[in-house]
Amino acid sequence: MKHKAQGLVSMERTMQFLNNRAFTIADAKRGDIGNTATMYAQSVFDYYKFNAITLSPYMVDTVEPFLKYKNHWSIVLALTSNPGADDFEMLETGEEKFMKSHKKICYFANVRTGDVCGRSYPARNFCYHQKACT
Repeated sequence: MKHKAQGLVSMERTMQFLNNRAFTIADAKRGDIGNTATMYAQSVFDYYKFNAITLSPYMVDTVEPFLKYKNHWSIVLALTSNPGADDFEMLETGEEKFMKSHKKICYFANVRTGDVCGRSYPARNFCYHQKACT
């Protein structure tokens, strides 16, 4: 655990060094309950000054605190490339689970959002963003 604090210090120094000279993404894959998600959003955007963050949308309401930052990007995990993706993301529910959660995210129309779709499965490489958000 002693390296945990050192990692945060290194990240803070890196962000200070960059000083908004590069587009930065916190690859955090966050997705936690209300107050915790709010604190994560404040930490990533207000304190560390990242431009974007990756989010796990499986509890969609936990993404909302990040979407309130209209000048920042929320990059939502849609379909991952790890073999375990089939355990949850491709469940038979009449519609793929990842598509269902992504449609909910699309309701925040005036927010900067993007998606992450793993490329390990060529048959799954399609433009689901347009399909979900239209």
